[in-house]
Amino acid sequence: MVWLGDVETLPGTPVEGPDGLGVWITRNAQSDVTDLSARGEGPAYTDFDQYVQLALNGQTSRLGHLLSTYGIKFLAVPDGISPKATQAARQDVLRALETQTDLARIDTDEPIALYQNVAFMPVKAQLPGDRAG
Repeated sequence: MVWLGDVETLPGTPVEGPDGLGVWITRNAQSDVTDLSARGEGPAYTDFDQYVQLALNGQTSRLGHLLSTYGIKFLAVPDGISPKATQAARQDVLRALETQTDLARIDTDEPIALYQNVAFMPVKAQLPGDRAG
């Protein structure tokens, strides 16, 4: 799951990009203590930042397809659920996600805008040293 929003509105330890937009990636919707303290690193964060910027600038309507290469099934934009939150969800992020043809908004009772990536593809990786079979 990818969490998007101002760094102050995101739970965990997000990576900050341009204009204070934060990205935090968890293994699934149910994050745990290890997710909360883990600092995001690696090329995926650079790619996600570039993909989100394309959506924010109106240069793609298929953000889900771009994120599907990493096996991303859900995107979440929290609205003040973090104890350190000082503001509501970023409207530019919400507008950009609403224009994506491959993201479907999911109704929820939580203070969160949740989107399902309808272009989701499960991915499988083999780590060095793993044996096929």
